[in-house]
Amino acid sequence: MLFLALALMEAHGVTTWLVDEADLQRTDGFVLVPGRKAAIATWVRAEAVAQTMLTSGRHTLRTFTDITRHAQAHSVTVGGSPGDRLVATAEYLNLDHGWLARRCRQLAAGGTRRLARPRSRHLSLAALDVACYFVAAEFRSTARVTKAGTR
Repeated sequence: MLFLALALMEAHGVTTWLVDEADLQRTDGFVLVPGRKAAIATWVRAEAVAQTMLTSGRHTLRTFTDITRHAQAHSVTVGGSPGDRLVATAEYLNLDHGWLARRCRQLAAGGTRRLARPRSRHLSLAALDVACYFVAAEFRSTARVTKAGTR
């Protein structure tokens, strides 16, 4: 789930960094528009519903900017492109890169409707489809670069 969530963010142009530091475990998830605002969202430590908010407070923005710089400098998923970061994420999470690429290609080609059925009409598998399609495309692109570089 973490891998697919990161893939979905990368698909929407949000650069992700994964940091393996206990000090940052209690930091909520956020997206930062530097100097302007931050969207904060978490389902960790939330009662029954995800908690979300927007903020433009200077202190909070400064804190998130510092955290972002730290994450960039200490990320375990370094990469110059979304595909590189996703490959590094898969490796860090000890996911089978080959299987993941094949399965995402299969799901991207056929969709995920046969895989799961949301119980509510308000839920959709569209984001899962986007994430699988993006992973399939990025892994294919990354594999071409890797193969070309090793010849």
